[in-house]
Amino acid sequence: MVYVGTWTAALNAADIGGWNLSSTTTGDYVQYTFFGTGFEHRFSNNTTSATWQYTIDGSTNVSGFTTSSYGAGVSSFTASTGTLVTSTSATVGNGVAVSGLSMGLHTVKITKTAGTGTIYHQSFDIITPIHTHKNNLYADLQNTLSVGSNSLLDTRKISEIKEALPAQKVWAQAVGVTSGPSTSSTISAPMPDMSLTVNKRIAGPMEVSFTGAVSGTGSATGAIYFGVDGIIGPLFIDVSAESGIKQALAGSQIYNLGAGFHKIDVYWSVSTSALTCDGTARVLTAKEL
Repeated sequence: MVYVGTWTAALNAADIGGWNLSSTTTGDYVQYTFFGTGFEHRFSNNTTSATWQYTIDGSTNVSGFTTSSYGAGVSSFTASTGTLVTSTSATVGNGVAVSGLSMGLHTVKITKTAGTGTIYHQSFDIITPIHTHKNNLYADLQNTLSVGSNSLLDTRKISEIKEALPAQKVWAQAVGVTSGPSTSSTISAPMPDMSLTVNKRIAGPMEVSFTGAVSGTGSATGAIYFGVDGIIGPLFIDVSAESGIKQALAGSQIYNLGAGFHKIDVYWSVSTSALTCDGTARVLTAKEL
């Protein structure tokens, strides 16, 4: 992160990581460049109100994205101007989230524009798909292997003889863990838990399938998509769900994928109302043909 102006660093056990940075000077800003589709800015505040402006890729109008704010320290957040006004209730656990950006490189800048108060900047949580776990197995069920590795590919050749042998077909599966998640996003967003990685040793076709059930809030219409290596679409399932009535969803698509690691996700969006998953009843499966 780049801090410009008269920022002060301080220790505080109540803040993330036990530290924070603050400024009361108009015109001071913090800036960060990241690769992904959004971020969550976490901060605490003091008892004096202040105004801060969020700029993404040079624009202060972030109303075209999905935005939210939370915490007693937030008085208001206006997406059309990117303006955050803090309250006079000093508290930790505040935040502003922006998602739905196109996959790529983005720069967020947060500038002090008015008031004598401050925020205590703590962290940026970045929404990005580039961190995936690594395995050398032919099959994978989510949450059964170690996660957090940044390694996307293992190109070591342990044995020339082994490399020449026919490779066993790989498969991977993700099952619902979070019960009853819902969405009202009109922009394609990842469906909770429906994400997996596969390590193909040779290029060739792979079948991706999804089964699940959803219900609507009122009369809801939406769509389900597959995302493969960050590319979403085309349309996979059209959804039209009524309140209290579960609609079963099922289908599959075949992709021709090269050798190496591939990330596969299920995305969903709505045109009207909101969609809710039926408990944990959803499964994403990918298998080589």
